[in-house]
Amino acid sequence: MTYDTLFDLAEYGYRDGAFWLIGAAIGVVALIAWAIQRHRRGRQTVPGFLAFAALFCSVGAGGVPMWDHHRLVAEYNAGRALVVEGLVSSHSVQLHTTRRSDGKGYDRRTWESFRVGEIAFGFDQATSPVTRQAREKQLPGLADGQRLRVHYVDDSPGDYSQRRIVRLERVQ
Repeated sequence: MTYDTLFDLAEYGYRDGAFWLIGAAIGVVALIAWAIQRHRRGRQTVPGFLAFAALFCSVGAGGVPMWDHHRLVAEYNAGRALVVEGLVSSHSVQLHTTRRSDGKGYDRRTWESFRVGEIAFGFDQATSPVTRQAREKQLPGLADGQRLRVHYVDDSPGDYSQRRIVRLERVQ
């Protein structure tokens, strides 16, 4: 059998590097504010807050996703990723709407789920690298009856939303 690669996390690469730049910019502003406050012998609350924001952007919003990306690619490269091959079934795209806690409007998320053989997968279309690459490269959408081979890492056994797709291939 031949396989047509639809998605490969290693080739797709890490795409959230902008958070490192945002964190660095906030860090520079924090240093300037610290120098001004020190010169005036004032309180350091604003520079402290800005330093915390810089740390959060750099480590929390940039570093953790980068670590996760490299962890998933390492699992695949080491041969520890699980593989399932079969026909796609139960494919659905659902819009989940929840009312915001402040009562002003709604949050909407598009959730996609499908099964390959007996294994279920589900992901938020806004944050999944699979759907981001699909938008960039115009990959064909999933449909019932397609034959796929999915390489994935099961982060939380039994929770289909935690099956992280590392490589997605269509069987020719």
